[in-house]
Amino acid sequence: MMKTASFLPWLACLVAAVPQAWAAPVATQPQLRLCHNQDESFPWIMKATPGFSQILASEAARQLNVDLRLTAMPWEDCLRALREGKSDGAVSAAFAEERLQFAAYPMAGRKPDDALRMYNNSFSLFQRKGDKLAWDGKTLTVKGSVGVRQGSSIGLRVKALGASVDDSSTSYLQLLRRLSKGEFAAVALETQEGNASLLQDFNLRSTLVSAPLPLLKEPFFTIFSKTWADRNPALAKSFWQQEQKLRKSPDFALKVRHLVKTID
Repeated sequence: MMKTASFLPWLACLVAAVPQAWAAPVATQPQLRLCHNQDESFPWIMKATPGFSQILASEAARQLNVDLRLTAMPWEDCLRALREGKSDGAVSAAFAEERLQFAAYPMAGRKPDDALRMYNNSFSLFQRKGDKLAWDGKTLTVKGSVGVRQGSSIGLRVKALGASVDDSSTSYLQLLRRLSKGEFAAVALETQEGNASLLQDFNLRSTLVSAPLPLLKEPFFTIFSKTWADRNPALAKSFWQQEQKLRKSPDFALKVRHLVKTID
C-alpha cells in the first residue's frame, strides 16, 4: 500500500505534463499593412472591383501565407503613413530618390531593380486641341504650367524638363477638366488612365488630345517602410520575388486579362 501511495503523486505529475509535451506549436501568420491611392488609376487601382496592383499584392500575400490588409487613402497620406510607421508599405509606387529616406525599394546597386517591379507604366502629356506644345522625347517647350496629380512622381520629371508644375489636383479627372477650362497649358498623367478618361467623356474627348510621344515610361513597385523592411528583410525580399513570379505566370495573366491584355 505504501508503494502504491508514493507512486500516485509521480503519476499525476506525469499525466499533467503530457498535454504540454504533445501540444503543437501555434503558427502565427505574419500581418502586412499596405496602403494605396484612394483615387482610381485604371487598370492598376480600382474602387468597385480590385485592380491589377490590388490583385497582384493580394495573390503574393496569399501564396506567402501573409495576412494582408489593403487600405485606400489619399496618396500623400499613404506616404506619410510609411514615414510614421502607421503602414508597413504601399503598392503602385514609382521610384523617387527622396523616398529612400523612409521607404525600401528592391534595389540593384543604387537603382531600383526593375525585374522586381509590379508593372511598367507610361505617362503622357495631354493638351487642348490646337494648342502648341513641343515635346520630341527629349525637350519640352510649353507656355504655362503643367498639371500633375498631387503626390505623383511625374512632377519631378516635368520639373527636370524645365517646366512649371501645379500639383494641386487630387484626381486625374479633375486634372483633365481643369485642362479643358484652360487652367493648365498641359497635364501629365498615366497614358492608359488619360486615354480611358477621354473615351468615357465626350466633352473631354472633343477638346483634349494626348501627345504622340510618351513623356516617361517607368516601373512601379510595392515598397515597404524602412523600419518594417529592417525588421523583416527576408519577408520583404520574398514578397518582391513572389510578385515577379506572378507577373511571369500564365495563370496570373489569365486572372487579370480583363484588366490588361499583356503584362509588362
